[in-house]
Amino acid sequence: MTTQFLSVAEIAAASTSIIKPTYLCPVCGLAHDSAEGAAACASTTEEPVAKPGDLVVIGNGYAWRDGLDEWLYDNNGHKFHGESTLRFWFVITDVTQKKPCHPFAGDRDAHRLAYHVQTLGLHNGREDGYSGWTTVGTHVAFKKPDREPPASVVEASKAMVGRRFKHLL
Repeated sequence: MTTQFLSVAEIAAASTSIIKPTYLCPVCGLAHDSAEGAAACASTTEEPVAKPGDLVVIGNGYAWRDGLDEWLYDNNGHKFHGESTLRFWFVITDVTQKKPCHPFAGDRDAHRLAYHVQTLGLHNGREDGYSGWTTVGTHVAFKKPDREPPASVVEASKAMVGRRFKHLL
């Protein structure tokens, strides 16, 4: 009985017919048959609509105010029992990839962005103001303001840029 050895070229040729490469989306981890498929999946990640340092307006039914007056935007928030509620200036402190609550390969939530926000118009028991993260279209919405913010809000917001929050707004 003789032992026959395969050359490196023969092994390489045989392995390509046996093993098919798998390409993973770098965002959600979904397996694809081609690099183009993985790149196409990655390209479906949301484009940011705001950047850190942007001042936005949020009115999520807030009927109280326990913060600084200049952070109050107006009283045109969501109606609650027919009454107007307050809207506040919030600063976008950071924008990150959303971390799915129960991640699995191919979770589309991984392609969404989380906007970390903070205001000094509300404290709600927090010494450094009300804060948290939100998403576009599926949680607490924010809007672009229709006027310039007070200079004091702009100045105070600079120190908040870069902060990330683990909790939802």
